[in-house]
Amino acid sequence: MTACGSAQFSCSQLLLQLVIFGLANGAIIALNAISVTLVYSVVRMLNFAHGDLFSLLTVLAAESITILGLQVGASWLSIGLGLLVVLAICAVVGAGTGLLIEQIGFRPFRGASRLAPLMATLGISFMLYQAALFVRTLTNAVIPGEHRSVPGIPEVARINVPDLLPHGNLFGDAALILQGKDLIVLAAAVSVALGLHWLLQRTRFGWKLQASAADPTMAQLCGINYSATLRQVFALGGALAGLAALLFSLYYTAPYTNYGAQSGLIAFTAALLGGVGRPLGALLSGLALGILAAFSDYFIAAQWTPALTLGLLVLLVVLRQQPKIEDSPINSALVGSVQAVRQNWRWLIVPAFLACVPLLNAWFELGIQVAAIQILIYGLLALGLNLIVGWGGMLDLGYAAPFVLGAYLVGLMSTGLHGGWQTWLASGELAGILLVCGIGGSLFGWLIGLLAARLDNELLAIVTFALGVIAQRVLQNWRSLTNGSSGISGVPNLQIFGLDLATPSATYYAVLAITCGVGILGYNLVRSHYGRALAALASDELAAASVGVAPVALKRLAYAWGGGVAALAGGLFAVSFSYISPTLAEFRVSAIALIIVVLAGSRRIIAPLIATCLVLGYDLLLIPKLGKLFDDLREQTGNWLWSAINPRGANFLSFGLMLYLTVWYRARARRA
Repeated sequence: MTACGSAQFSCSQLLLQLVIFGLANGAIIALNAISVTLVYSVVRMLNFAHGDLFSLLTVLAAESITILGLQVGASWLSIGLGLLVVLAICAVVGAGTGLLIEQIGFRPFRGASRLAPLMATLGISFMLYQAALFVRTLTNAVIPGEHRSVPGIPEVARINVPDLLPHGNLFGDAALILQGKDLIVLAAAVSVALGLHWLLQRTRFGWKLQASAADPTMAQLCGINYSATLRQVFALGGALAGLAALLFSLYYTAPYTNYGAQSGLIAFTAALLGGVGRPLGALLSGLALGILAAFSDYFIAAQWTPALTLGLLVLLVVLRQQPKIEDSPINSALVGSVQAVRQNWRWLIVPAFLACVPLLNAWFELGIQVAAIQILIYGLLALGLNLIVGWGGMLDLGYAAPFVLGAYLVGLMSTGLHGGWQTWLASGELAGILLVCGIGGSLFGWLIGLLAARLDNELLAIVTFALGVIAQRVLQNWRSLTNGSSGISGVPNLQIFGLDLATPSATYYAVLAITCGVGILGYNLVRSHYGRALAALASDELAAASVGVAPVALKRLAYAWGGGVAALAGGLFAVSFSYISPTLAEFRVSAIALIIVVLAGSRRIIAPLIATCLVLGYDLLLIPKLGKLFDDLREQTGNWLWSAINPRGANFLSFGLMLYLTVWYRARARRA
């Protein structure tokens, strides 16, 4: 933490300088927030693809500047005309992509579960990230660094943009610094906010938009074309994202701040703080967040600023949202129709096949033993999430948080990283892992269940997503406890009653036994009165509550079970691979678990294990093999096309398509 004042500035000057920096940074946030608040005011659902649209447009803007050859030292006329061309490109592509998102991410799911568009746009966000990667590869104008999209997946390199905006100090030789580019981005944000405020208050389009936001049904009865209004709003939001992306690239020249879904959450924070559908409110709240970030960067630490901002989002959502009982089914369109759970001997084929994997690996020298352990751990993770999503009809986009909690509980208590913390877990005893992870994860899940009882499902998805990102930030930054990004190594092997399971095969069978045990417990749980009540709650919460079902208690118990199972999976990961790091909290972990559950369908126990084998088998086994094959073909033929279509670099597109198409198919099948 830094004290106020320095050799260069007095305390008052320092505070004023931080405000200036914050206003410039907040102007970019405000532009994104204005776009978010316009769309959210009409559809009343968060577009998870907006952040990655902004990311893609940032890459497009930087690449367009490079292709047009805009350089420092050229005439202001040529620079101005060139930037207008780039703005037109970004605005048109942004508007077109916004229309596409509305057409495939929202329109097919009208009248279905409110969670379906969230899931669909989440899949689209992966595809947009893949598009950003592809655009980046078109040129070599990159410098090392981060271009963060969905948190936790590999980063698009930063693109070196010429410093085309005026950067001289408007205060001359004074200690305070106010650059011309600060005024430009601030003026742009203010102009856009004022222009949209006038548009909403003084034009027919604005009146139609406000009427559609207030009551879509009544608006249509009054002759307003609701579908056309939605398309116009998404196109306008995409165009504004293009403007924000261009200014972002020009202002930072080598963009380094967080992108993608995380930037979308920060924009949503500003939109929520300023009032939904209010451009001037989004402007003021965006500027306020920028100032808050500047003060946090200086007085606390820059690495903690995203966590503080997302913490503010969680606080805002929890304080503003009132308890509500859903009045429509929330589960069916997401994960399929209700099906009874039946005992069937054919399901024994799955664990029997899994039990043969080490033997097949040894006989045929497949080299898949380590990957097989990871597949089982993800299968265990999916079994926990299945009760929340598949049976409870709720959504958890931060499911990696209890997973990494279990891993770090075992890691810290078994390695003696802090001396006195070393416990009986130093031997890797299974009983201790079950106890510690079960209690810790269940307590964490129970706390999330408190939020689930208070929040609508889409807001709960946003909050859990934010908590997952916060968890990773805390693990990275709290170095005195977690060893930071270096993680914890030397976690002991798993032991059962003193028997050291040092070989991969022994570890595999132990994890398989635990996974099957959790599956059996889950099977009996969902066949009990509790499971039937949870299924009724997911189908129609209002009807379930009217016949005596306690929604609050059921949600808490569902999340407690899911949290305990996730923490157990994390603990087993720690002792299986002897190393843990904050990357276990990446959104990729939550996304893969969610894809598995959605692919498996609802009211199923064994299906998540089958889906895990398919998804993780594709990611861990098939993709590397295909990647090597395409690399060999490129070397043999000398054709760069084999590298361009290499599936190793397109797995995010695959995951995005998998998630989107599954949700789309479920919604369509339900309507049929």
